[in-house]
Amino acid sequence: MIEIFRIPISKAQLRAIPADERNLLLLASHAVNQLSILRKILIFSLNYDSDSEIENTLSAGQSQTILRFLFGALAEAWEMVKRPVNQKLIGKDYIGVIEAEGVTAYNVLKQHFGESNLLHKLRNTIAYHHPAAQELEAAFEDGRRGRGHS
Repeated sequence: MIEIFRIPISKAQLRAIPADERNLLLLASHAVNQLSILRKILIFSLNYDSDSEIENTLSAGQSQTILRFLFGALAEAWEMVKRPVNQKLIGKDYIGVIEAEGVTAYNVLKQHFGESNLLHKLRNTIAYHHPAAQELEAAFEDGRRGRGHS
């Protein structure tokens, strides 16, 4: 079960927060919501099972599409965190008040994304992009071979 915290805050109270901090709060909230929704939809999609092979194949294809959206949203969320203004807030202003687990998670993310650009490769080549004609043709031919056709 997911624990939900409700923090009543008025627009006037939000307005009192410095703009950079308010923007980070709103952007991070949006990113968390977006990732949470995509994750739930993916789990729902992956749990579909039918007696029909065709339905299962179509469902698997839809799950891959949802996963592509999730990859893209993850990459975009990290890009938002990497913005210089947000790095200053998180890495300098907030790091001293973040709990140890949060600091560890932040450092792990920075190290992971600093070493690997796999998520960005997926974002830039698969997540929100249609394949080039050559790639599409290769996948088409591969799919035909995979089903015993020539």
